[in-house]
Amino acid sequence: MIILLVEDCQFHRGLISHILIREGHALLIAETGEQGIEMLEHHVVDYVLTDKDMHVLDGFAVIIAANKLKPTPKIWLMSNVLKDGDTKRALEFGAHKVVDKDHLLRELKQAGLIQRSGQVKT
Repeated sequence: MIILLVEDCQFHRGLISHILIREGHALLIAETGEQGIEMLEHHVVDYVLTDKDMHVLDGFAVIIAANKLKPTPKIWLMSNVLKDGDTKRALEFGAHKVVDKDHLLRELKQAGLIQRSGQVKT
């Protein structure tokens, strides 16, 4: 599985990427919405996991760009803080799932993207 992770927070980017790579997924990593959209123009991916709140181009812009692709990847919008209307807006723009980052590991397991506990050994 090829997954594009678009996340501006270094902590979340490192944690999520560690788990997905450990599970054997090929991972492309973008630190900004702009980088994520550029990667989508050059790579075919199965999933896009994008943060909602980023400077300049946010996760909604990434969703719109990803939905122009053929084949269209499965798109998840992730956030620590979902405001009223965010979920509806994301789904209308073409996201397949909106996930609170506090529940991301559980959602990844339910989707079959990870099998292990998700715990990171330090």
